[in-house]
Parts: sequence; structure tokens; C-alpha cells
Amino acid sequence: MIEIKKYTNRRLYNVTNSAYITLADLADMIRSGHKVAITDAKTGEDLTSSTLLQLISESHDNSAPLLTTHALWTMIAYDTKEMKSALSSHINKALAEFDTTHQEAGEGQTTQISNTDQLREAIRHLNEAFAKWDG
Repeated sequence: MIEIKKYTNRRLYNVTNSAYITLADLADMIRSGHKVAITDAKTGEDLTSSTLLQLISESHDNSAPLLTTHALWTMIAYDTKEMKSALSSHINKALAEFDTTHQEAGEGQTTQISNTDQLREAIRHLNEAFAKWDG
């Protein structure tokens, strides 16, 4: 597990390697199969999820976004106490299904999502799942 500290100026510091990194560096670490834990440098609060969401939101290029507007709308609309568990379960099931398919394509070996196209494919599966779930 690579420990990352996030400062109030949004700078990221890789504690393991004693170096500042960018969001692009963080994405490369994850694509290489490394697990990361990101904490607020001052409070120690776990910022892993929010930083990964930031990474997704800022990683788009001129191609289609990873999450469609409809998928984002659905996530926000169903982000209530009553629906959060069902939504989370559905999202995780869609990703697990994609991961299983990806592993089978790799001749049974566990592989990491190694490039943007494969990640976009995973998100496409999620978007399809949102469309089915939302009816």
C-alpha cells in the first residue's frame, strides 16, 4: 500500500518514495496495480475516495467522459439513506462482472485494467447498468 498525503493546496506527497506527485502520477500507480491510501496531511482524514473521484473527473480528454451525465445524475438522485446500499451494491456488481470478464480474457490470470480504453469499457458497463437499473 502506497501512502499518499494530500495538502490543502491539493498537492500530493508520496510518503513511500518521499516525492511530490501529480494526479497523472497517481493514475499511473493505480494502473500499474498499486493500492494507495490518501490522507489529509493535517487531519489524517481518509481522502482516498474523494481523490479518486477527482482523478476520474479530471482525467477526461476529448473523447467521451468515463461516466455519462445520466450515470452521474442517477448516482446523485439515488444517493439517499434508503437507496445508497442498493446503488452501491449495483455498481460493485457491475464492476465485478466486468473484472470477471476481463480476467477470463486474460486466460485466467488476474490482470489489472492497464489503459484508458479498458477503463472506459468498465465505465461503459456501469453506464449500461445504470440505464437498466433506472428503468
